[in-house]
Amino acid sequence: MTVQNIIPVSAQALLICLCVIAGTLNSGAQDTEGSRVDQPKDAESVISPTTTASVAESATDVRHNVPEWIKFTGTYRGRAEGQIGRKFRRGDNDFFYLSRLRLGVELKPAPSLRFFFQAQDSHAPGMDISPRPSDSFDLRQAYVDFHKGNDASGGVRVGRQELAFGSERLVGSGDWGNTGRAFDAVHGYIERNGMKIDAFAASVVRIRDHAFDNPRLNGNNFYGVYSKFNKLLPALTIEPFVFYRTLHNVKGEDGRNGDAGFFTFGGRVFGQVARNWDYEFEAAVQRGSFASDGIKAWAGHVTAGYTFKNTKFSPRYLAEYNFASGDASSKDGTHQTFDQLFPTNHSKYGTADVVGWRNIHSLRVGSELKLTPKANLNVDYLSHWLARKTDALYSDSGVAIAQVRQGAQARHVGQEINLIFQYKFFKRYTFGLGDAFFKAGRFLKQATDGGGFSYPYAFVTYNF
Repeated sequence: MTVQNIIPVSAQALLICLCVIAGTLNSGAQDTEGSRVDQPKDAESVISPTTTASVAESATDVRHNVPEWIKFTGTYRGRAEGQIGRKFRRGDNDFFYLSRLRLGVELKPAPSLRFFFQAQDSHAPGMDISPRPSDSFDLRQAYVDFHKGNDASGGVRVGRQELAFGSERLVGSGDWGNTGRAFDAVHGYIERNGMKIDAFAASVVRIRDHAFDNPRLNGNNFYGVYSKFNKLLPALTIEPFVFYRTLHNVKGEDGRNGDAGFFTFGGRVFGQVARNWDYEFEAAVQRGSFASDGIKAWAGHVTAGYTFKNTKFSPRYLAEYNFASGDASSKDGTHQTFDQLFPTNHSKYGTADVVGWRNIHSLRVGSELKLTPKANLNVDYLSHWLARKTDALYSDSGVAIAQVRQGAQARHVGQEINLIFQYKFFKRYTFGLGDAFFKAGRFLKQATDGGGFSYPYAFVTYNF
């Protein structure tokens, strides 16, 4: 595979531009005493428009010479994936390579003022689905931070940005995806005495390959307040939240179109007990309207884990349960399918990503091993059931992927085994590989061909 296939031409052009800009800044800064800064610990010693290594080398040279208030960031991730038995059909297989390059520049001309710009170039050659998870040379983030003094105990961020709260089961960056997720938003926060409160108004950015990414402002908006208290009780953190989402032109159960607006009220609690035990609990309730329908939905999550801290590999064993409500009837005028909002869902309900936080009962038992200080191995077993046989199975993205319209005969979706290995080396490289083996249950055997599904992958991430 040639370098041009690994790093697309548009990405190479972006790298060159950043190096030229930085070089220009350097030439203006050489006459100013103290304009040079030491190389950051995470700076890479290897960039050029022709190879990743020479590109990184140029980036390092740039960092040696730019003013202290300017910083450059970069991440490249390549991931090979296989989807064996797609749509639960034997012989329906696909293999492809996902590439993603992100380059950013941070400007901090004053202690209370910060600008950040990040470009993204992501591609999925060989992937035969539509739309592909590609975003050719586009603006991923562009925001300005205003915050109170050096301690940043309060501030406002305005512009295109990531939003991520708590465990990201409801709001996250979706970083496993090849394009990720960003919002055009105004986001303010205040933090003091063990308390933090975030408030935002946002619209999710639509990924449009070969066109400028933009948000859906015509009635598709998202608002919220997320708080965190970690000193109310010892070894306990409490995170209450409320979100409000609006949608334009949705269809109700009576077939008529209308708008949707609904609240998500909930909270997350996590902590440790007696040094070795850890736990997490999260629940959310939704109320509002969906066209002419009323909304009554809820979801919950609970995890308990135990870590053997003074033994080889420091194994942690866990048990977990997840629930999200489904719709009892498509004709009763009540929308009961939980909306998972904008989550980071990969591996939350299995790495096969067959299951999302909608219309589901899910059980997990697993283990986490620290093989070395830089290497981890996770092994999980999961089993899934529909919450309502009258509703669909929804994937990690929240899209319905299987349903028996007249009502399924059984709830059991299937069983899953996950193997995940990750190793960090040379300070800036992370290597990972894994596989998910999914065996269809009685529901999928009725709703689909009922074949097994496997999701092998391997990736390398390089930060420079």
